[in-house]
Amino acid sequence: MSKSPGRSALLSTAVAISAAAFSAAAIAAPPPASALAQQSPAAQAPQAQQQVRPRSILDQLGLTDAQRTRIQQLQKTSIEKERPYMQTLRDKQAAFANETPGSAGYQPAANTLATAEANAARAQVLTEAAFRADVYHLMTPEQRTKLTSLTAQQTARIEQWRKEQAQRAAAAKAPAASGSK
Repeated sequence: MSKSPGRSALLSTAVAISAAAFSAAAIAAPPPASALAQQSPAAQAPQAQQQVRPRSILDQLGLTDAQRTRIQQLQKTSIEKERPYMQTLRDKQAAFANETPGSAGYQPAANTLATAEANAARAQVLTEAAFRADVYHLMTPEQRTKLTSLTAQQTARIEQWRKEQAQRAAAAKAPAASGSK
């Protein structure tokens, strides 16, 4: 049984959906501080590192409890909308994986998998767009302004990080290239 060429795209899509699905829920309901105290020191280390990270954008907007609750509800609805597409995608992926290249069912299985992937991607984009619009409409004008500012700051940090990564990669290649001459 060989892996399908779209498997990495499928995995990327599933990871993106999972990240989107759980990020808003995690933001809307942060874990209690007492949870750290109940864990062993070894288990506390990764969470202690997470606490050093900057707070998420939604966390910095000063959302009310009602807004957080509504965001959680919207997130659950989004997940439920995408669930049938993801199940179909898993089914079509399994059917394709069970086909042998060159068999009569191989190309039709590839075609139906491609269609399922396209449908799942379309559903994800549309569901995410609807979710973002609903969240945006929940916010006050002040929160929207702050969101715009925070998003711009985050984009600038990401770009800076990418530049630093490219510089590090170039620096790592430079000594290796000069040493091999």
